[in-house]
Amino acid sequence: MTKMDKVAMITFCIGILFLNEYAGGQSAIDEPTRYTITVTFDTAETRLMGHVIIDYHNGSGMDLTTIPMFFRNDDKEENLIQRCTVNGKLAEFEYRFKDGSDGYSGVDIDLHDKITSGERCTIRIDFMSARGDFFYGYYHFCHHWDDKADWLPTVLVMEHGKIYPSRQSLSDYEVTLTLPADFTCAATGTIQSESASGDTKTLYMKARGVPDFGILLAEDFIVEEAEAAGVLIRSFYFEKEKKWGKYLLEKAQDIVPFYADTIGFYPQPIITILPGHSEPWGGYPVCANCVVIHMGLDKKGDDAEEFANWILAHEIGHEYFGFGHILEDYDYPQWFGLSMGIYTDYLYNSARGIHRSDFHTRWRYYMAGILAGLNTTILRKVDDLDREGSDWNNVIAHSKSSTVLSLLQRLVGTDTFWIIYKTYLDEHRGKTVTLESFKNTCESISGMELDWFFHQWYETPSYLDYRVEETNTWKAGSEFITECRIVRKGDAVMPLTVALVTTGGDTIRQDIDGWFGERTLTFRSVKGPARVIIDPDKNLPLMAHAEQSFSHYGIAGMQLQKIGKNDEALHLYQNAYALAKDFSAYWYFLGVCYRNVGDYVSGIESFRHLDECKDDEYTRYKESSILELGKIYDLMGRRDDAKKQYQEALKSDRTKEEAEKYLEQPFVHR
Repeated sequence: MTKMDKVAMITFCIGILFLNEYAGGQSAIDEPTRYTITVTFDTAETRLMGHVIIDYHNGSGMDLTTIPMFFRNDDKEENLIQRCTVNGKLAEFEYRFKDGSDGYSGVDIDLHDKITSGERCTIRIDFMSARGDFFYGYYHFCHHWDDKADWLPTVLVMEHGKIYPSRQSLSDYEVTLTLPADFTCAATGTIQSESASGDTKTLYMKARGVPDFGILLAEDFIVEEAEAAGVLIRSFYFEKEKKWGKYLLEKAQDIVPFYADTIGFYPQPIITILPGHSEPWGGYPVCANCVVIHMGLDKKGDDAEEFANWILAHEIGHEYFGFGHILEDYDYPQWFGLSMGIYTDYLYNSARGIHRSDFHTRWRYYMAGILAGLNTTILRKVDDLDREGSDWNNVIAHSKSSTVLSLLQRLVGTDTFWIIYKTYLDEHRGKTVTLESFKNTCESISGMELDWFFHQWYETPSYLDYRVEETNTWKAGSEFITECRIVRKGDAVMPLTVALVTTGGDTIRQDIDGWFGERTLTFRSVKGPARVIIDPDKNLPLMAHAEQSFSHYGIAGMQLQKIGKNDEALHLYQNAYALAKDFSAYWYFLGVCYRNVGDYVSGIESFRHLDECKDDEYTRYKESSILELGKIYDLMGRRDDAKKQYQEALKSDRTKEEAEKYLEQPFVHR
């Protein structure tokens, strides 16, 4: 994924009670809930209006007098449900509105007659949806996991006598949609039939075993289709993005068969590709069977085609984890789904020689989070992470989760890890994976005791920090004897390699278990020593590796600025001077940091240093610095100078919108 850009996608549980009660996940596919939906798109109201008939199986493990449901209602004064019946009897209902970080937005159906555990019932709801969200040029009627709300009334997951508002389950859908004839529809399901009547058309669609049903509507979509490995691939694009709409369709015809052959199956009979933001930020799965790839790919220059291929493989890979096969609990960062999805795209991209395929370099944001001093514990509630304000989606949900998975792969071995990966895909359809069940499966297949691994990486912020503290060398006959003292300064532990590189270019390695506070190693060599290196192949996310890369410092500074720690960010950037002084990004972020702490003169000087850098990103940061200089001049009361900068910033598509805003009204730093 790379962004939902928030797919605020989400991980796990500290609570022992939760782990004990739900250790293995419960399949929701033996007796799926079935939704039969008949709706019309009202263009004036921008809503879907109609009814849903729900064939519900009570697999909750308890008798029900109330059925709790997701349902999005943005206005407490608006009545979106006209009528509700259960088994033909009129039923009362009550709206439930999310209060702060607690609860969920929905509706509770009160039953006249109790529905016993294991019993089925038929629910009919006449409703109209909340107004469709309109962005990226089309209407979205999709599940909003971050809001815990849906355009369609859907039954919450209830298992083992408990309600899980943020957990997915698999259901079957039949949808009849009437819409204006000049609109085009992308959806989770496959179109079974289409008919026209006057200025409207009606689509009949089906989807089986999906966690939600999304509908996306536009007047000016261009649609192209292809089939590969028995999967219908649909590419929706706008005329201005025609080249990339066709390119993504072509690449999907390679990606889907690769996954089907390598993994053994593709989870659904359809995958739809949709356009996103005008900036090429990446993409995200917008709903089951539908992925968004952000537009503006030409801005990637020579890297555009490879980037597009990689991000498409990445998003399609997520369809196996959290979007219709292996399910998620969105109360927690999506530690399992995102990391396994990233491993899936790694399989494709490494096979195709795409340079982003190095699964072991995914730790960039995680290591930046360590440099920034963030709490990177995975097993925390998303609401707690949101309150901290950091970019946990990138730092924890994407980067740390995939880093930890790569460490697990290294620990148990690639062949064993492949068995673990396949076991989940083959045996856990429709189940939500917990940390306890994942640990147990890994231990069972590998034959290893892994409590220590799962505890330190998922339940603590521990990180790896091994250092060469002291080295001594002496000659003994024809040999050089080198002793080096290694100190573990971090709380985390992993097996590691220490290498001596000689003046003759030879490398002598020692593998050690890492379980020590301090340890002395002895190397014997014919040639004299040149240097001692911990983790020479950079297989581990060591603090020392992070400190050697400006990329990590740059991201760490941005993380600190995001949570309002501008002074700490400034000190971090200042400490990175030797590493970063030749990078235009460094001077740009340093200038922004100086502005944020009120040192406007130093900010101006930093932006001017950009002209000393001619790296590949110079143009991007130079254009942005013109706008930022205008902001500084506004803050200094130099309005005429600020306007000159904004006038110059109008020349760049990157800064034009903000420049227009601040030409009308001076920038105010909040």
